[in-house]
Amino acid sequence: MFHPSHENTVVWRYMSFASFVAMITKRELFFRRPCKFDDRWEGLYPPCFEQRTMEYFKSIDEPEGAIADWKRNFLRVQQGSRCGSFVNCWHAQEHESDAMWRLYGSSKESVAIRSTIGKIMECLVPSPDSFGDVQYYAPDDLTFKSLRSGFFKRNHFEHEHEVRFWYEDRAVRARIANDEVIRDDNLSKGEAHAISDPPKMIQKIVVAPGAEDWFFDAVKRVSGSLSPCVRRSLMDSIHSASLPVK
Repeated sequence: MFHPSHENTVVWRYMSFASFVAMITKRELFFRRPCKFDDRWEGLYPPCFEQRTMEYFKSIDEPEGAIADWKRNFLRVQQGSRCGSFVNCWHAQEHESDAMWRLYGSSKESVAIRSTIGKIMECLVPSPDSFGDVQYYAPDDLTFKSLRSGFFKRNHFEHEHEVRFWYEDRAVRARIANDEVIRDDNLSKGEAHAISDPPKMIQKIVVAPGAEDWFFDAVKRVSGSLSPCVRRSLMDSIHSASLPVK
């Protein structure tokens, strides 16, 4: 399992050209609520956590009232993770990933941004409340390593080596703390946060493997002062070197 431990950890964000244009022109990153992700398990603790906790309570004859209080509080915690938070997800790896290009690039007109954890924390305004590597778990496994809220994901996604940056929605969390019923469909999708220094945060801009010249030029034009950072995918050069000479 991947465990980012310091600010020099290299991370990548794969995105569509439209998302890239929005990031560059607005100088901001969009953070989405976990409850607005396609995966309905986003923001939830591993199922084993509640199961093991109930087994422990049973072993010590915990009173029913105390168990009920714990369940109510645990519901608040999970709702806070799903609805009262904003996250932005990156892939932690030194080099490009073919799998990530296929999953999140989705076409030859895609872009990947290379940065580090430290630069992202330094350049977002305000600095995120937290960051960390996602902990992947097997849904039928009763073991887990720690309980960092919001950083759990089923092991079906382990290939993503995901690192998340995190802001809390304190207004929504206050409503949850007051036992207000929160409806997902009444909440915004998320919020944008400014990038104070794009040249410092963005080390490299890589166009998708197989991108045509017109697209490479378009990315350079949109990148403006960051155009020297624009590169073709190394996957192209590797493939080209292996082609037979005609």
